Amino acid sequence: MQSDYKEIRIRSFDASAVNSLKKALLSSVYNHRYILAAAVTVLLPSTQAFAQCAPAPDAPVSIASGSCTDSGMPGTPTRSSNDSTDVVGASGTGVYTGNVVGLEASGTGAGAHASGDGTINLNGAPDGSGGYNTAYVNTTGAGSYGLYADGGGQINGNGVLVSTSGDGSHGIYATGAGSDVNADFSGVTLPPNVGQQIVVTGGNNAYGAYAANGGTVEITGINALQSSISTSGMGSSAFVAESGGQITLTGVSGFVSGEDTAGAFVSGAGSTIVTNASYINTYGNNSAGMSVADGGAATIHGGAVVTGNYHGTLISNSVALLAQGTGSKITIDQGGSVTTYGAASAGAVAQGGAFIDFKGYGVFTYETGSTGAIADGTDGNGTASKVAISNAIVRTTGPSSAGVRATGGGTMSVIGGEITTGYKPGFGTSGGHYLASEIGKESNGAEAIGAGSTLTITDNKLTTTGDGAIGVAANAGGTATVAGGTIMTGGAPTANFTADGVRVTGPGSSVTLTNGAKDGTAVTTLGVNAMGLHAMQSGVVDATNATVNTSGAGAFGALSEGANSNVKMTASSVTTQAASGLSVNAGGQINTTDTAVTANGTGSSGILGTGDGTVMMAGGSLSATGDLITGTAGNVVANLTGVAPTTGSGIVVHAVGGTTSGNFTDMALTGNVVGEGTARANATLNRSTLTGAALNADNMTVDVTSTWNMIASSTVNNTAGSSTENAGLIVFAPPVNGAYKTLTTSNFVGGAGGAAGTVVLNTYLGGDASPSDQIVIDGGTATGQTGLVINNINGTGAPTTDGIKVVNAINGGTTTTSAFFLGNGDYVTNDGQNAKIAGAYAYTLHRSPTSSGTDVYGDSYAADDWYLRSVLTNPVVPGGPVVPTGPQPPRYHPGVPVYETYPNALQVLNRLPTLAQRTGNRYWREQAPAQTVFCKDPAQNFKCTPTQDQNAYYQDGATTLVGGTGVWGRIEGLHGRQQPDVTTSQSDYDYDMWKLQAGIDGQLYESDAGKLIGGVTVHYGQVSTDISSIFGNGNIDTTGYGFGGTLTWYGNNGFYLDAQGQVTWYDSDLYSDTLRQGLADGNDGFGYALSLEAGKRIGLNENWTLTPQAQLIWSSVDFDSFTDPYGARVSLDKGDSLKGRLGLALGHERSWKDAEGQTSRAQVYGIVNLTNEFLDGTRVDVSGTKFDSRADRVTGGIGFGGTYSWNNDKYAIYGELSADTSLKNFADSYEVGGTLGLRVKF
Repeated sequence: MQSDYKEIRIRSFDASAVNSLKKALLSSVYNHRYILAAAVTVLLPSTQAFAQCAPAPDAPVSIASGSCTDSGMPGTPTRSSNDSTDVVGASGTGVYTGNVVGLEASGTGAGAHASGDGTINLNGAPDGSGGYNTAYVNTTGAGSYGLYADGGGQINGNGVLVSTSGDGSHGIYATGAGSDVNADFSGVTLPPNVGQQIVVTGGNNAYGAYAANGGTVEITGINALQSSISTSGMGSSAFVAESGGQITLTGVSGFVSGEDTAGAFVSGAGSTIVTNASYINTYGNNSAGMSVADGGAATIHGGAVVTGNYHGTLISNSVALLAQGTGSKITIDQGGSVTTYGAASAGAVAQGGAFIDFKGYGVFTYETGSTGAIADGTDGNGTASKVAISNAIVRTTGPSSAGVRATGGGTMSVIGGEITTGYKPGFGTSGGHYLASEIGKESNGAEAIGAGSTLTITDNKLTTTGDGAIGVAANAGGTATVAGGTIMTGGAPTANFTADGVRVTGPGSSVTLTNGAKDGTAVTTLGVNAMGLHAMQSGVVDATNATVNTSGAGAFGALSEGANSNVKMTASSVTTQAASGLSVNAGGQINTTDTAVTANGTGSSGILGTGDGTVMMAGGSLSATGDLITGTAGNVVANLTGVAPTTGSGIVVHAVGGTTSGNFTDMALTGNVVGEGTARANATLNRSTLTGAALNADNMTVDVTSTWNMIASSTVNNTAGSSTENAGLIVFAPPVNGAYKTLTTSNFVGGAGGAAGTVVLNTYLGGDASPSDQIVIDGGTATGQTGLVINNINGTGAPTTDGIKVVNAINGGTTTTSAFFLGNGDYVTNDGQNAKIAGAYAYTLHRSPTSSGTDVYGDSYAADDWYLRSVLTNPVVPGGPVVPTGPQPPRYHPGVPVYETYPNALQVLNRLPTLAQRTGNRYWREQAPAQTVFCKDPAQNFKCTPTQDQNAYYQDGATTLVGGTGVWGRIEGLHGRQQPDVTTSQSDYDYDMWKLQAGIDGQLYESDAGKLIGGVTVHYGQVSTDISSIFGNGNIDTTGYGFGGTLTWYGNNGFYLDAQGQVTWYDSDLYSDTLRQGLADGNDGFGYALSLEAGKRIGLNENWTLTPQAQLIWSSVDFDSFTDPYGARVSLDKGDSLKGRLGLALGHERSWKDAEGQTSRAQVYGIVNLTNEFLDGTRVDVSGTKFDSRADRVTGGIGFGGTYSWNNDKYAIYGELSADTSLKNFADSYEVGGTLGLRVKF
């Protein structure tokens, strides 16, 4: 037998350091009479004592045919031999039966030898008193055999004890096809806890049972606790199967105490050892419990394989299971277990392409350097050594004792079960002879070492408790896959120990965490500086659906260090209790997808870079009680896309040292970007929003789809090359307690790809030097294009000169002429500028102050500064040339001309008509009848004196007043244009008005002097007013309705006095064409008017009349104050008018009767008027600024009208056309209008 299992030695070992523990664990195997219990339950060794056999004399026997029977006395030799002669031999067809015989050989001969077809039957028998009388075989010579079958021989032993003591002497030996030794002790009855050694060998290189060349051995005991096979010599084994030999063990234990041996050894294809509920125990150095080589196979059903210390002597390099060579296989199932108590003594080792299939209860090791299971190397032809562990327990206790290991290209597979290193069975907290700090120290749970080495763990519970005991480790090119289950390191009482959950070291090394049968893998570390996932020196960790939790200080959830090192996580979670979530240095990289990272504990960052490194996150979340991203040295880059962020410190990017860059895509961030000292902090926003400030930042970049909400004054001027690049939107937060903000940057670049950027500034839009947020260009340049959006903070507008500074270039800073423009102009001025409205004013943006000297801020280097001014520059009349200017006038709100004109529009609809316009003509002269000759007496020469009646008949027509009760109605239309004499807003306006008026009147009084007519009226009308101004155009649509009363005295002498009054309610819509915006909708107004008109009708002849007249009209209008869409408050200060009119009308009239005697009348007239306005016009207040308007005071007008009545004045129609113009600027201001009415008398 040859074995190189000593290759599994892990480390050198000082036996004296652990001797005291083993003395406590193992007593002498010779002090007791029962078999080692092999730690089936508590997995601690018991001790075993060996019975002694006495020799007996008598002659040997050999039979070649036939049969014979010996019957012996218990404990008494039946036959013996002292030379090379076998004590009992059977060959040919011979059959030997020995009942309770004792066979003793002191030479080299065998105790019992069956060859050819010979058969030997050796039987024990019950003693009749509850005991049992065994047969026995005892040899003492070197090279002798107890039971020997070859050439097809058969030996059947029932209750036979075998003992050999010579070197090279085997207890049971079967060789050759058909050769078989069957040792059955199952029928023997022993008291409980009393064991019997079935086979004992004492020489060196002596085997308890040996099968070769097709020979078979079956050994059946009472049970493994009461039936044993023991060897004690150097190189001795309890069981050996070689060259096709087969051994089957049932209910027995094998004990081997020699060195450089194996408890059971199988070698060669077809060679097998099968154990059933049996134990194999070895106690020597450099030994194995079960060793299989060169294609052999061993199957262990139940029971245990144990290697351990002997008589307190520390044993080392004693593996429990050792499989070597291609095709070699060890299978263990049915609750079988393996245990080692020696140093550097692994539980199971597969080498050279061998396979160990472990489906048993568990693997247990207790000393230093004793790994639970090892898959080591290949066969050199590509076949990997393999260990497969299914639903089993793997526990190690000593330092440097990994749970499982794949190395040298080997393959380790673990499904289900448990892996624990630093296990303390029965030791208490002291750990036996170990200090607590030594138990499980540097004992990784699972390892993959070397190129081609693969480790697969599925749904396993992996726990390490020692200092430096990594959960799963891969290095030097090894790869590991963990599917589901749990990984925990640093358990109590070693919470201060450092042990990563997963660590990968070296190029080609990797650990993959993926889903198990139900869930992903959960990684938990409890120690300080115990990383959850750790990649270093180009190692790679790839985790999917994993859960990582760390609780120790400095225990990052994931750490990647070294160039090409990478930690990848998909749909996973990372939670730390006292450390940063993700950390990189020395060129390491971390990539996460849809992963939630939560860093708890004071000062813990979501991402921490302590040197060069990159973190890329896509989806998921990043939450930290400290900074979101922190860099302390090197170039740290964090690329985050679609991540939900939370920071407890209020810092998004924190550069403590080196350069730290946060690149954010599709994110909403809250926090600051901070650079400490010369450390550089950079932030780039892509389709993202940042709410925070930049404090000593190096670069801030906002793309066209992003927004930076700047909540405090910010500095981006860490270096001369620092820059703010804004193609998107920067929003200055509104001032708190009057504190406006500044963005101080070395350089400012606006826009990208031809599109401008936008900055929202808060400004009190008032007079010069009003407070405002500012962009400060500190020593660099402002280029590109940026639209400044001005958020007016309660400013009510005011006139300016230089204006309000919004961009301040300092320390030699410059700005290009196109760097800034007003980005939120409420409208575009007539001269093509964007303008912002505040109160009654509009502000435009200008580079440089109005003069070359010191500006209103006291800044004498302001040529590159930018200001908001409410100054009209190069005023343009729409459609006309540039208006020459002197001192620059204010620039007014485009709605101001509309507001200024508003009361004038109401006045148009509020006016009262003349008497003739309202009622037509009610004075008529009767026509004289045709001359009739009353005196026809020729005697009197046709002359006579007419009677009184005749005299009246010839009068030339008397004045007749059409009285009575009647109703009337009229429609009035008017078009006018005004270029006011007084207008603050330089406004002109046109208007179109129509009005319907109806009334009923009747005679109230009559005397010889005349008649008094009274009436009531109602009216409804509309006026549309179009306003134009250099400041803006607009229109007003007003609807009015109301009622009135009239009282008129018609004197028979032609004098009349007319009084009228009316009240009107208005509803107006105000609109700015310039702003393309409604200014007020449905604004309510009210007006009233009073008129007193007097005239005297003078008859020039029977057809012509001349009527001088005078009229005084009081008109007052008002409207509800309102706030327009731009915040301007509009109210009326003055809305009264007092006009006086002088007129002279020339009329022509006639009347006639038709054939039926019905009177008809017709009158036409022409009139000239002179009108004067006595008051100073109207005044409107717009946010505290007064705007006056007054038309030319004196106007002249002409009119033409007439009345036609018929049916004895029952019906009459009447009307007038008129035109008026300013006499100051003739035809510049004018009105043309007309009225048409119908009157019906009752």
